[in-house]
Amino acid sequence: MSRIGIVSALAVEARCLQGRRGLLGWRNALPAEAVLGVSGPGALCAQHMAEQLVAQGATELVSWGLAGGLGPEIAPGTLIAADRVVVASGGAGYATDPSWRQRLLSALPRRVEVVEAPLFASESIAATSADKAALWRRYAAVAVDMESGAIACVASRHRLPLLVLRVVVDPADMALPSALANLMARDGGVRLSRLVGLLIRRPSVLWPLLGLAWNARIATSTLRRVGPMVTDRGVWPPAAAEGNLSLLP
Repeated sequence: MSRIGIVSALAVEARCLQGRRGLLGWRNALPAEAVLGVSGPGALCAQHMAEQLVAQGATELVSWGLAGGLGPEIAPGTLIAADRVVVASGGAGYATDPSWRQRLLSALPRRVEVVEAPLFASESIAATSADKAALWRRYAAVAVDMESGAIACVASRHRLPLLVLRVVVDPADMALPSALANLMARDGGVRLSRLVGLLIRRPSVLWPLLGLAWNARIATSTLRRVGPMVTDRGVWPPAAAEGNLSLLP
């Protein structure tokens, strides 16, 4: 019996798989053969969630969500279908499943911009353009996130197929506002009270935040377009055909 486990760090990423908001809240559009876990940001949270999904019967793992751009020509909204997850220790990494990745890419809408290339697993946010340029030069990865390395490690430990699908929000030349971490809620939304206070103290951060919000809208639009392919059993590994897991919180 095969079951696919999907790990996302933020609820805003997970909602792009779950469907549209209706009168009764977000509709779960996942098939019964898949389970989605929202871990919270960071490698440790992602590792715990991936292990939880495996313990509940997941036999394939997907790292799903948003990423920062490292490659100089990677635009916001670009889907990174990582062929490898690079980790800092000696530049080692984890390969993703090539046949699964190609099955999904062949089913994508033509309007989705996609790049197959390595993704770097960072222990911290790559906030400045200088940080991103340094990672690009050292690891030759086109994007960065903080969760895929931990998910890949769990997949490797349990000898499970891995798929990494991340959409770029902030391109390589875009610096993230230093106050961003304090503004974000656990689900990826914005704490409005903190935002108002920040704008009163530092009105100059308004334009960078608006630019990031615009990019996030572009990126989540791509996630919503890709979502139906992830949940389509026709592109899953051939063994993933049966099972019944519920949505994790």
